[in-house]
Amino acid sequence: MEGPPPYRPLRAVSTTRPAASPRDRLRFVDNLRTMLTILVILHHLAVTYTWSQGWYYHEPLGDGAAFHVLSVFIMLTQAFFMGAFFLIAAYFIPGSFERRGAVSFAGERLLRLIVPLLVYRFVLAPATSLAVGWFAYDQPPTVAGYWATNSPGPLWFLELLLVLTMGWVVWRRFRPERLPAIPWKTAPPRWPGVATFALLLGLGTWLFRIWMPVYSYIEWIDFPTPAYLPQYVSLFVVGLVAYRREWFTLIPDRLGVAGLVALVTASCTLLPLSMVGPDLSWTGNGTPQSLAFSLWEGIFSTGICLALLAWFRNRCDWQGPRLRWLSNANYAVYVVHAPVIVLIALVLMPLGVPILVKLIIAVSAGIPLCYLTAGLLRRIPGVARVL
Repeated sequence: MEGPPPYRPLRAVSTTRPAASPRDRLRFVDNLRTMLTILVILHHLAVTYTWSQGWYYHEPLGDGAAFHVLSVFIMLTQAFFMGAFFLIAAYFIPGSFERRGAVSFAGERLLRLIVPLLVYRFVLAPATSLAVGWFAYDQPPTVAGYWATNSPGPLWFLELLLVLTMGWVVWRRFRPERLPAIPWKTAPPRWPGVATFALLLGLGTWLFRIWMPVYSYIEWIDFPTPAYLPQYVSLFVVGLVAYRREWFTLIPDRLGVAGLVALVTASCTLLPLSMVGPDLSWTGNGTPQSLAFSLWEGIFSTGICLALLAWFRNRCDWQGPRLRWLSNANYAVYVVHAPVIVLIALVLMPLGVPILVKLIIAVSAGIPLCYLTAGLLRRIPGVARVL
């Protein structure tokens, strides 16, 4: 029976970096990535049954308590989870680059990012959209409909990750790092620097949203959340720095607790202030409400990343066969989850039950079916190399 080993307090971590090995795995980061992937599924199921915001299928609950609970859940997850994905993805880039070399690294990233993106854009996305049009709105598939629906959907993440990664490769090409001859010395992050980062991220987001408010959409590149770009880029850069300083393993427990206290405090003060005033004034355009919301978001995203990393490192730094299988399937789950959960919603559509019951069924079936689909895909020869 799978279970965690007995809990032991963290031992002192060496301040010298051992030689990088392709076999090295941070199991707690794998488990954190699994949690974030499940949050993505839950987030998009919540979107399905609240407000569409460009999603494939929409069946609203109505203006009741469940609707408002789901709306808060969407807002809280949107405030940090994609930024956390960029943070984790960036953390493993320098080590892979050093092991593989520039050409091999770039080729591997292009293969793993572009192939799923193309398959999704020209196969899965049109199939999902046309299925919704046919079964939900009696609109038979057409060639024009196909070309109108081949968007990247949730895989915009791969597009932006590709741009940021290749930008870093170019940077390394023209500004190679000069590593010291002595063993690499690490240093944990300190709270003044973390607090400064969170506040600057909030202020930068507020300024950016004068031009690009929340709910903006860049249609020509199918980018659904450009208002969060400062967070995505900032946490990507932090991930690169965190690898050099081993921050994921060296974050002090007290800093994780401080992150938790900060996000709760900001959520009890700045978040309510951002909601006072005209509707949607918190979304941008330089309003005081937007400033409060952006500061909350900067503190919340920074604090929850610290708290989750510290907690998973202390409590979830282990893997049995099941958790290892989930970790290996996470990337494939992210790629295929949208068609799977939309199909579930379409199957549930004609049932004469309350929509909240449909949501509960969709959540219960959606997570295991996404992982089952991903696991079956990865058994196809050659697919596991990409997914």
